[in-house]
Amino acid sequence: MKADRPVPDRVVDWLQASGLSGIAAAIAEGLGPLGPLAAQLTYLVAPVLDRPGDGPLNDLAGWLEDPSRIDQLAERLRRGGTL
Repeated sequence: MKADRPVPDRVVDWLQASGLSGIAAAIAEGLGPLGPLAAQLTYLVAPVLDRPGDGPLNDLAGWLEDPSRIDQLAERLRRGGTL
């Protein structure tokens, strides 16, 4: 994955490549006000599961901090990553 691609593309591509896009969309839709908590948990596991500092999990955590971005992410995952 290229670092110069927009964050949502990196996150969606990573989730689709991992086979997690369907479950990630369902989780994102159900998060609601728990998004910031999920973001903090994602920041905690990112160094173990991803490249430190620059991987898609860190990008995902940034998106989870904003409820409107969570909705956008869930919609993109449901549509297969297209805008």
